[in-house]
Amino acid sequence: MGQETLRVCQDNHSWQAPLNPAGTTIGRSDECDIVIDSKHVSRHHARIFSSSDGQWYVEDLGSSNGTFVNGERVKSHPVSRSDVIEIGMASLSFSPLVEQATVPCIETPNIIIEDFGTEVFYDKPRLEDCEQQPCPERLRQVGECLSKVAESEEVYAEVCRVHARAKVL
Repeated sequence: MGQETLRVCQDNHSWQAPLNPAGTTIGRSDECDIVIDSKHVSRHHARIFSSSDGQWYVEDLGSSNGTFVNGERVKSHPVSRSDVIEIGMASLSFSPLVEQATVPCIETPNIIIEDFGTEVFYDKPRLEDCEQQPCPERLRQVGECLSKVAESEEVYAEVCRVHARAKVL
């Protein structure tokens, strides 16, 4: 198997970064292997590494705004090729190595969680392109996620995360 790469999408452009099985750091600092220049990303935000059996993991390094896998906030979590990792305003996913110039970036929602609430940001064109028809699968996902929420103040944040994640798919 060839070199594993991670596709990073941020601000309507994307790039690929090689992954080191021993650990690839992600953050705002120039010391990180993958630098995401955003005030919503901690200096040393997260790390992706491979276990001895070849399973990849992402772990949050104590960031302020969190690390998300498929819309769920995680501390340490296994990731696969179909998963989307969200860090600040960027989305990251495994990808085969391809020419940089041919890689279009799919816009994703950006979710920022702070003590006082949740903000979901979309570029204006993204909102106009959203499908407005009911979707049973989306409703099932929202219901499934809400069933895990114990506190009423968490409901709004969870609905925003699930709804925003569903618009990407």
